[in-house]
Amino acid sequence: MLLTPNGQVLTNNHVVAGATRIWVTVEGRPGALEATVLGAAPLDDVALLQVRGASSLPTVRVATSSGLRVGDEVVALGHPSLRGDRAVLTTGEVTALGRDVLVGPGERLQDLIETDAPVRPGESGGALVNAVGEVVGMITASERTAFDRVRSSFAIPVERALEIVEDIRAGRESHRVVVGPAAFLGVAVRDLDPSTASRVGVDAGALVVGVVPGSPADRAGLRDGSVITRVAGEAVTSVGSLRPAIYTREPGKRVTVTWVDATGVHTTSVTLAEGPAV
Repeated sequence: MLLTPNGQVLTNNHVVAGATRIWVTVEGRPGALEATVLGAAPLDDVALLQVRGASSLPTVRVATSSGLRVGDEVVALGHPSLRGDRAVLTTGEVTALGRDVLVGPGERLQDLIETDAPVRPGESGGALVNAVGEVVGMITASERTAFDRVRSSFAIPVERALEIVEDIRAGRESHRVVVGPAAFLGVAVRDLDPSTASRVGVDAGALVVGVVPGSPADRAGLRDGSVITRVAGEAVTSVGSLRPAIYTREPGKRVTVTWVDATGVHTTSVTLAEGPAV
């Protein structure tokens, strides 16, 4: 969703996570414009982009979700991945408010708007609008049946997304909000399972299952099977605690990383790189 005529775009963080280059297309205008990530709140699934060289772009009209009631009519607008560049709208009703939804291992989004408007993969970041075309939410997830039919769709209340936007614009970085480029260690991780924990003799940590060649982690000596237990002296108990310990720091910053592997406990100082979008 375009928020400003000069090209600030609101979208879900999971839409751009891992991206090294991003392009934005605008309905009714030819070509694509490159964009950068101004900031993101990965735990809230919100990201703010800036389109380069943009001006006089059409913007959305924003309302508030506070006036929504169960039974209100809504429209979901998005670009399903199977429909190419064509925008699609679907209609429905608000079926619940204040829903908490598990969207990944250990990842829970809270206080969402639930509707019965069917949305498809690719519509994430699209607008949920009220009967007069004002944005009340941002499409972020759907619940599907065993036959791949949409049972429910979920949207982040627009005022909550815009609070994060204002934090990013003001440079208010926190454990939830990343401003500017994210730092990068260079590991793929998953939560520690009981058998690995027993084998390496640790109770908690983030298990390394992949290392990017040439990354800070690679140069430090981390390998598959290593278990990261501390960053900058703070305990790492899971993937959920490792990610913000890395991406909320500035690229180029030196931090100590402690890990355990088959040869023992290791602590070294690494210089974090500038990574892809988080």
